[in-house]
Amino acid sequence: MRKITLLTVPLLVLGLFSLSADVDFTVSGSSTVTFGIDLDTDSTGFKNESTVDLDITLVSEQDANSGTLDTDDLYAYIELSDFKWEIDSSAGSGAATAPSVTAKLFMGPFTITTFSAPTIEVDYVDHTGGVDTNYAGSGGLSIGYDLAPVSLSLGVLSEADWDATDTQNTDNAYAFLGTLGMDIGDSADAEISVAYAHEHSGGDDIGLGGQATFDLGDIDTTISFDGAIPSDGAGIPWDVGAGLDWNLSEDEESSFGADLTMHVPATGDPTVGAELSLTEGDADEGSLAGLGAALTISLDDITSGSNTWEVDVAAHYSSDGIKPYFEISVNSAGDTMPFTAGLEVTVIDNLTTTFEYVSTNLTGDTPDKGDITAAIKIAY
Repeated sequence: MRKITLLTVPLLVLGLFSLSADVDFTVSGSSTVTFGIDLDTDSTGFKNESTVDLDITLVSEQDANSGTLDTDDLYAYIELSDFKWEIDSSAGSGAATAPSVTAKLFMGPFTITTFSAPTIEVDYVDHTGGVDTNYAGSGGLSIGYDLAPVSLSLGVLSEADWDATDTQNTDNAYAFLGTLGMDIGDSADAEISVAYAHEHSGGDDIGLGGQATFDLGDIDTTISFDGAIPSDGAGIPWDVGAGLDWNLSEDEESSFGADLTMHVPATGDPTVGAELSLTEGDADEGSLAGLGAALTISLDDITSGSNTWEVDVAAHYSSDGIKPYFEISVNSAGDTMPFTAGLEVTVIDNLTTTFEYVSTNLTGDTPDKGDITAAIKIAY
């Protein structure tokens, strides 16, 4: 039996390689030598590194489904997404990526989703310390109705399995989520959600929220709100927010964004947060060829004199194999200012030379003088 098994394994492997049209080989390797200087300790030295990777894809990433019938009759549908089977030499093993599964029953505009469990959450406004009504569970189903311009859905999940080994759903705890969506013409849509939980460990609060989106050509704007009504009748915390995203290039890789949010707690003063961002696409993408950049400015509370603000800046410029770059972050709440600046040169095939300066903190009581490195990397 042992001899048969040992013979069968290589035959099976050879059979997979010879019969499967999906088999794909990827070989890569690199070798880097780096000379560095630590400006705090005056330490210097060389460091050698290398990588070798062999990837064999037996089944490439793909999706499959049972097919959608063009009928108003009741039918069942299942879809498997993003599954593959590959061997990675760096991991030393092969593995199949578990697919995501969606299973539904259709009857005209009505759907019943039997897998996976609905997500019971209401959080339309992203604000630090804001309202987030979220209930976790083990399983459930959702019922939907979609007939333009209106869509409705109702989801329900149990906090635990009815026959769980450790914790059964003995309290009969459930969470519910109802959502109403509506298309308003060709350039706007709106959505409103209500969540409620009964005997759930997350509480019995009622979550309420909504969002409206407006398409104004190159500018997309949103208005949103959310809140939580506590079961004990105490104060009601809520959030409101407004934002815009302005496309600045034809390929939509360059944009300007602005968001303003306000959180009103159950007790205490409201806080108003703001964030501005500017993004420029890499290389030939975006508005300016060769330039890639990202700028983010955020404030936790513009109404307070002691608000926390943060600025992050990163930029690089690529031209004929020469790429200077830098990154810097400033946060008023901390005592650090990390900074990176460097130059990449790739004028010779398979060769990248990098000169870089990195400091974890340019300021403060204990500034980091940083490290200076020069690296030569040969890669394939």
